[in-house]
Amino acid sequence: MNTYSQWDLAGLLDKFGTLREIQRGIFNQTGQTVSIKTIHGWRSRNSIPVTFALVLVNLAIKRGLIKNIDALDRAHNEYRKALRRRASEKRVLWSDL
Repeated sequence: MNTYSQWDLAGLLDKFGTLREIQRGIFNQTGQTVSIKTIHGWRSRNSIPVTFALVLVNLAIKRGLIKNIDALDRAHNEYRKALRRRASEKRVLWSDL
């Protein structure tokens, strides 16, 4: 059974840019060095340890990359995409009648 994170953490890492920029941001906030290989593993697994996730979310909010942590919520983002898709459709759907 696979379980997927509720949060789009790989998307958060993508907003920062390169792995080197993520590494530099973490070091500037915490003074701890994290290897590029470790950050790449976070991105591929969509999983970040809690201590670093909080640092990255805080940094993303400060930089204006996201408004708040709800911007990373997968379910909320899928719902918003569905609403936009529905609004852009020109044909009438039976469910709309």
